[in-house]
Amino acid sequence: HKKEEKNSKGVEMIRTLKRNLSGREFHELLGQTKSEAGIKSLIDSLEDDELRWSAALALGKIRSKKVTRTLIELFTAPRKGVDVYRSIAWILGEIGHEEAIPVLTETLENPSKDVEIRRNAAQSLGKIGSVEAAESLVEALRDEGVRQNAAQALGKIKSAYLVEYLHACLWNKDPGMRQGVTWALREIASEKSIEPLAKALEDEEEKVRDGATWALRHIFSPKNEDKMLEILTTREEEEIRERAAKILFRIGGPEVRRQLKELSPKLPPKNGQEEMTTIEVDKELKGG
Repeated sequence: HKKEEKNSKGVEMIRTLKRNLSGREFHELLGQTKSEAGIKSLIDSLEDDELRWSAALALGKIRSKKVTRTLIELFTAPRKGVDVYRSIAWILGEIGHEEAIPVLTETLENPSKDVEIRRNAAQSLGKIGSVEAAESLVEALRDEGVRQNAAQALGKIKSAYLVEYLHACLWNKDPGMRQGVTWALREIASEKSIEPLAKALEDEEEKVRDGATWALRHIFSPKNEDKMLEILTTREEEEIRERAAKILFRIGGPEVRRQLKELSPKLPPKNGQEEMTTIEVDKELKGG
C-alpha cells in the first residue's frame, strides 16, 4: 500500500506541474528526468489519460536500457489498458534499444492484438532499424491493417539484401503482399528497383500497378527516365504508356519534357489511331 501511495504521489506531482507550467516548459522539464523515482513516476503516468502522451514523449528521450527493460515488463504484463500498450509500443521505438525487437516482433506477428499496438510496433521496428526485424515486417505487408506502417518501417532499414528480398516478393501470389512491397520500395527508392517495378506496372491487379507507379515516381534517376521513355516509345498498350508518362512528368526535368513533346508524333498506335497526339502528351505532362 505504501508503494502504491508513493507512486500515486509521483503521478500527482506531474499533474500539478502540467497545470502550473506552459506546455513547452512542462515537456522540457519532463524530458530532463534522470532520477529513478522520476522515471518511475513517468512510467506510472502512462496509465493516466491526462498525462499519458506527455509521459510517453519524456520516456522516449531517456536512452536507458533499464527503462527499456521496465517498459518491456509492463508491455507483457496482463490487464493494462490498451492505450498503455499502444504508448509503450511507440516509446520503445523512440528509445531505440535492440533489446525491444523480440517483443515488438511478436506483437506485430500476432493478428489478435489491437491493430494500433501492432502499427506502433511496426513503426518502432523501423526506428530501431534492425535487419533482424525485416522478415517480420515484410510478412506484415500481407495485412491490410498494418501494411502502410510496415512499408514505412522497411523504408528505414538500410540493407541491400532487403531490397533483393522485396523484389522477389513482387511475384508473391498474394496481391496484398505485392501491393505492400511496392509501398516499401517507394519508401526505399532504390535505383535497383526500377526494372522490377517496371514489370509490376503490368501486374494483373490494379492496386499493384498503382503502387508500382507511385514507387517509380519516387525514384529520381536518369536510369528511370530512360526506362520510362523506352516504355513510352516501344509499347502499344495505352495504360502502361500513360503510367510511364505520369512517372516522367514527376521525375523528369525540362529536357525530358522536351523529349516527350518531340516523341508525340512517333509514339505507337493507340486504340487503332495512327499516333498519340501532342495534346495527349501535354495532358500527361500536366498530370492528367
